[in-house]
Amino acid sequence: MKIKSILSLAVIAGVTLFASSAYAATESYSVGTPIDLSTGAAVEEYKVGQIVALPVDFESSTGSIQATGISLNFDNSVLSYGADLSSITSDSVMTSNLMSLGEVKFNSDSSKVMLVNGLFSKNVLTGAITGIGTMYVPDEATDGTKVKIPWASGGISIATKDTPELYIIFTVTGTISKDSLNVELVTVNDSECNIGDNESHLNVSGTVFDKINACDGAFKIVVDGSQLPYWVQGVDVEIDGTTYPLDACVNAEGETEYSFPVRLTSAADEASVSVAIKAQVSDTEAGPDTSLRDWGTVTVDMSGTATTYAANNIDLSK
Repeated sequence: MKIKSILSLAVIAGVTLFASSAYAATESYSVGTPIDLSTGAAVEEYKVGQIVALPVDFESSTGSIQATGISLNFDNSVLSYGADLSSITSDSVMTSNLMSLGEVKFNSDSSKVMLVNGLFSKNVLTGAITGIGTMYVPDEATDGTKVKIPWASGGISIATKDTPELYIIFTVTGTISKDSLNVELVTVNDSECNIGDNESHLNVSGTVFDKINACDGAFKIVVDGSQLPYWVQGVDVEIDGTTYPLDACVNAEGETEYSFPVRLTSAADEASVSVAIKAQVSDTEAGPDTSLRDWGTVTVDMSGTATTYAANNIDLSK
């Protein structure tokens, strides 16, 4: 059977919804896509040892703030709050990327970088912390799974910016399986968040825009290679008249099972989508006389709640 084995689960058919953060003009918090400080770009894959900056943007209906309080839960099997300063100062690129975000904040003994205050100008990494506002830096998260950060401007009203006002620093300590879908590494504790402008707004809601392996729906096409009566030259899925070739196939060594994992996103608010599965097959391995074989249709839930790939086993008797 001619199926190229690619050890990847990065097949996506459809139109992505999960773009950059969009912030509402009311009292709210928005948590955006983390930045990899070694590259200055958005994190594409979490790897042990990475140091990332999680952007937090807050909005006020008055356009200004005097104080805020943000509370986040995080998955401590993957993330650890703060980063060892020595690992940052030894990397000039990382130092530059960190300082470009704003004013760097340390823990009590200045051995760990904890936060960046994006409201104020950047300072030298080893220099004194300056600025009007005071962002209180907890040395460690409350219980290793939560971080609560209060900020005050000393009564002076500061206009909010289009860019994030706060970056929380994390070190990546664990990995995320590519089989795991819609993983939320961080969630907002609304009841512990507040914004103060000309009045105090308590229990402010927040949104996390970034999920790991985000999708609206997912499934995998499973084929028993030992039962195939023909050679498979390629597999496609068809959605609403558009064909998407699948270029990722997983085949464990010594196994006859082949699987084609598919993640779906859609710009339309659809409850489900119908996906037709087509195989390009031939009687010989070289495949000069390729024909199209219908492998059936699957209905995929598009509620965005998929956590694993639902298996769709192909009936090869057809």
